[in-house]
Amino acid sequence: YWHAFQLKRGSTAYLTRAEQLADEEEWDESSRYYFRYLQVRPDDDAARILLAEIFDKSADDPRQKPRAAELYFRAVGLAPDRIDLHERLVELLLELRRFPIAVEESKKLLNLDAENSTGLRVLAL
Repeated sequence: YWHAFQLKRGSTAYLTRAEQLADEEEWDESSRYYFRYLQVRPDDDAARILLAEIFDKSADDPRQKPRAAELYFRAVGLAPDRIDLHERLVELLLELRRFPIAVEESKKLLNLDAENSTGLRVLAL
């Protein structure tokens, strides 16, 4: 019981700090706290989606882009109807020059929104 209580209290502190840092636009530190939080609370889908979005904002180094794409793949799986997540995933895949996967993801995006400019642009390439 005590261990579970301590874990929950600690995870709440991680989440609170992650949110504060995001409000301050400290993307790198915020993503670290979201990651720590999700190690304790892996079932929090909303936090996992936020991790993808915030990590992406902190990914200035091209070597971080594959990880950002990986996090977006997971986010899209958790919220398949969120067009914004699909769009950013497609954009990341283009940046990473993963064209066949970008086309595949664009088709999924266009299934959600047939007039989506991101999806249409990728298919026109």
